[in-house]
Amino acid sequence: SLAPFCPGPISFKCIVCAATAAAQAAYYLASAEYELARTMDAVAVKTRSAALADTYANQGARSGAILPFTSALAALCAAATAAVVEVLPLLPSIELEAAVGGIFPVLGALFASAASVSKARCEVDAAAASQAADSFADRDNKDREVEYQNLEPVRGVFNLIKLTARAIKRVAGTVFSKINPFGRNNNSPYAY
Repeated sequence: SLAPFCPGPISFKCIVCAATAAAQAAYYLASAEYELARTMDAVAVKTRSAALADTYANQGARSGAILPFTSALAALCAAATAAVVEVLPLLPSIELEAAVGGIFPVLGALFASAASVSKARCEVDAAAASQAADSFADRDNKDREVEYQNLEPVRGVFNLIKLTARAIKRVAGTVFSKINPFGRNNNSPYAY
C-alpha cells in the first residue's frame, strides 16, 4: 500500500489507502469482466457451430428418412415387372405389351434415382455437419494468440464507440442543418 509512504496526517493516509484499494478492486473487476466477455464470446461461437452442425444433421436425417420408402417402391416395381411379364402373352397387341412391360421398369428406375439423389443429399449434409463440428473443434487446438485475435472484447468496445460516434455525428449534422438560418446550400458569406 502507498499509505505509509505518503506524508501527512493519518486521516490523509487512510484516504490514500482506501483510494488505492478501490482502484485495485476496479482493475481486477475489469480484468475479470474482460476474461468473462472472451469466454462468453467463445461459448457463443461454439454454440453457433454446434447449432449449425445439428441443423445439417437434422437435414441429413430428413433426407435419409425417404430412402427406405424409395427403395421399397423400387422393389415393388421390380416385383410388379415380374408379375406383368406373366400377363404379357395375354395382351392383344405387341405395342400394348411393350407399354405395360416397360412402365414398371421405368418407374423403378425413377424411384431408384430418387433414392440416389436422397443419398447424395444425406452425404452432403453429413459432410456439412462434420465441417461445422470440426470448425469449433479446430478452434480449441489453435494456440492462444490466434484465439485472442478472434475474441477481443476491447475491439468490440471500440467498435461500439465508433458506431455511437457516427450516430451522434449524423444526428448533430441533421440538427445543425435545421438550426442554420442560411441553409445548407446557401452561398452567403455567413453560412458555415
